[in-house]
Amino acid sequence: MLTGFFVFPVIKAKVVEITAAGEFDINYDIEQTKILKGPIRYYDTISTAASSAACGLTLTKGVEYFITADKLEPDGSLYVSSCNYVVPWKNSHDILVERYRMGCDCKITRCLAVPCRASGTNECLWTDLLTGNLGNDEQCACIKKSDGSCAWYQEGASKLY
Repeated sequence: MLTGFFVFPVIKAKVVEITAAGEFDINYDIEQTKILKGPIRYYDTISTAASSAACGLTLTKGVEYFITADKLEPDGSLYVSSCNYVVPWKNSHDILVERYRMGCDCKITRCLAVPCRASGTNECLWTDLLTGNLGNDEQCACIKKSDGSCAWYQEGASKLY
């Protein structure tokens, strides 16, 4: 069990093998090629639910992905679900990657119930689970503004929000 503050990784990785992990999960053996955020370590496996009904993801062998994770398994593998941002690397926009790097000092906190408030100015609240807008803000990034606070930014939008 993890205790204290832990920054979950954002990585670039290629799927090299797909195996069943028991009755309900799938393991994707990966070749990690880059770590964009999080602890400096090598991850070689991503696990997910076998069914999309259980929020599982389907990844393709040989494809390189931009992967965000928010759960570390006891065996050291990353667990991802449909709530994580996982897209083929070739589809991830360079601007998104650059904007994401600008948010390295910012923290994204999931808001699971109302009321929820940011604990500080270095935080962006993620409310997609409350509003049902899952996937609508894929082009957004939590970035640090010139005044030192953090806010959501969308490329092409006229303002931070």
